[in-house]
Amino acid sequence: MIPMTQLQQPNNTSRSNSHHSDWQSLLRDNVTEPGELCEKLQLPASAVSAESATIQPLNVTRDFLSRIEPGNPNDPLLLQILPRQEELETIPGFSNDPLEESSYIKQTPLPGSCILTPNCTKSDLSAYEKFFHLPVLQKYPGRELVLATDHCASHCRFCFRRHSLKKKSILSPLRRMDTKHFSIQNSTDSSKNNEEISDVREIILSGGDPLMLDDATLHGMFNYIKDLYPGNRVRVHTRMPIFLPERVTPQLVESLQAFRFSPAGGAVYVVLHVNHPNELSDKVVNAIAAIVDAGIPVLSQTVLLRHVNDRFETLFDLCEKLANSRMIPYYLHQLDKVQGAAHFEVPTVKGQVLASKLSATLPGYAVPKYVRDVPGESRKTRL
Repeated sequence: MIPMTQLQQPNNTSRSNSHHSDWQSLLRDNVTEPGELCEKLQLPASAVSAESATIQPLNVTRDFLSRIEPGNPNDPLLLQILPRQEELETIPGFSNDPLEESSYIKQTPLPGSCILTPNCTKSDLSAYEKFFHLPVLQKYPGRELVLATDHCASHCRFCFRRHSLKKKSILSPLRRMDTKHFSIQNSTDSSKNNEEISDVREIILSGGDPLMLDDATLHGMFNYIKDLYPGNRVRVHTRMPIFLPERVTPQLVESLQAFRFSPAGGAVYVVLHVNHPNELSDKVVNAIAAIVDAGIPVLSQTVLLRHVNDRFETLFDLCEKLANSRMIPYYLHQLDKVQGAAHFEVPTVKGQVLASKLSATLPGYAVPKYVRDVPGESRKTRL
């Protein structure tokens, strides 16, 4: 077992607490009332569907809101967070669990030494109790995706997990996801658990957004991973720096570096979700630069969205801006068929034309792979 001291937050506590307070205070000041949104963006009240906002509440950071053009109901950033009447339509082929994730859920195992040692003490277990019982998705060989939290900094209307995430913009400690949509399968076979652990080469932190967890909790989670999966890669999938660049604190960067350089750690990748070049404000680019300067590779994923980024010029500008900011475009995703988001869908044929044009005009490292996530497949499907 790793010493208890390693689960405590790193040095520079006073500085860390100051940064925590800053970003958490900003997050608590999110815009969640349709009336305030319309007032700030000079939109008529009819621009927001009150019924849709009841089902999936409006929730957006003020920083993201500041990048939206006032008086423009078709602003591409606004469309991503705006509750609309179209969300209420029931469309055949769209469902609450479009990727059938409930069939891949299992329970996070305890650290290896506790699984192997019958004399594992109560203090050993308590050191990890905040990381235990997290849902894990095991869809692809060699990779485990941990649902680290069920909260996000803002609510994307097209999110494929929109029916399983928490609806309020509250900050909470690490906790289990709401399991009413997920069937957690508990395994008590220790030998089987350890056999599965030995095959894992990469841990993906997802949610919700794992950067909704504070720096100390994330640092402890990295130590948990080092103990259970020593030497493995870690991917942190997040949209937080896009919505709230202040979240990239020195303490967060130090924790990423500490995992990377630890003998039991492994490579760390940060994977951002960016859909439009207007999302990449100077503040956002500078926040990402702090991660890149620390030696942490940053990849980017984009969802192809109708009226948001389904033009060649928009995707070209996005890829160029990402590359110029030292981020590597990774995937261009076809929309997952989640109920309430059908109005965002772009025909696959159009997506293929756009992907082909990008490939013909951009250097290879700046061209994202156009893919679809198909339930039951062992990898993303290239389109």
